[in-house]
Amino acid sequence: MILNLSEEMVLRKDRQKSDGYKWLCTGCRDGTTPPSLSVRASSLFAGKHLSFLSFLLLAERWANHPGDSGAKVAADVGVNQETVVEHYELFRDVCSLWIEHHSSVTKIGGPGEVVEIDESHFYPRKYNRGRWHRATWIFGGIQRGSRNVFMVPVERRDWATLSEIIYANVADDSIIMTDGYFRLNDTAQSYVHYYVNHKFNFVNPEDDTIHTQSIEATWGSLKRSLKHLAGIRKNMFQGYLDNYVFRRAHNNQDILQNFLFWMIIFYEPQP
Repeated sequence: MILNLSEEMVLRKDRQKSDGYKWLCTGCRDGTTPPSLSVRASSLFAGKHLSFLSFLLLAERWANHPGDSGAKVAADVGVNQETVVEHYELFRDVCSLWIEHHSSVTKIGGPGEVVEIDESHFYPRKYNRGRWHRATWIFGGIQRGSRNVFMVPVERRDWATLSEIIYANVADDSIIMTDGYFRLNDTAQSYVHYYVNHKFNFVNPEDDTIHTQSIEATWGSLKRSLKHLAGIRKNMFQGYLDNYVFRRAHNNQDILQNFLFWMIIFYEPQP
């Protein structure tokens, strides 16, 4: 809902309101501004019945106790599991918006920076009969010596598709290191490209700085972070990837504070 407010409103206590406050217009005379509004009006919380305290408790559990089950979080906060699922999805949406915002501003790597690139497969939730869904392939890269990464689910793994992902996420003049199977397409964008053939060596025998061990370790870290979920629906996979990248970028520190900061930025109430 977008509000047409021609007068300034002030915050006032109101015991009759479930939140204890309301927005009050003290000088409304033109009929275009309502005399009072819920503090939730035109915000992320509009139409929701969850208390602000419960929302913050859920955000704290998501930020600081990512391994807790939905049942445990629901019991501890005093809400049902559906509420936990709904809000955890919202929290991951904030991570996705953060990645979208930052990737539109900057790419990983840069002149003289090493970017290791690799792919790995993940298995979504099982069918009812115990058979796995088809593997989801993730293509990604890490700027060596930093926490900067990109991760993209891919349906097609041909060189043209993967090259386009690299061009979209890796800055020009980066030093790219990959497995020997991968060759970048010719392009006006400039990269220095080294590779190691994993069929024979995991580190280039002639130069031990040429390897992809950092991105391979990152795949292991990602898989461990997802293990407690016992499978993920394919349409939710991107959200979990973005959740991992967001936490990694912030070094798994002050996640709640960073989440709330960016939530306010991305979900600023519309006047």
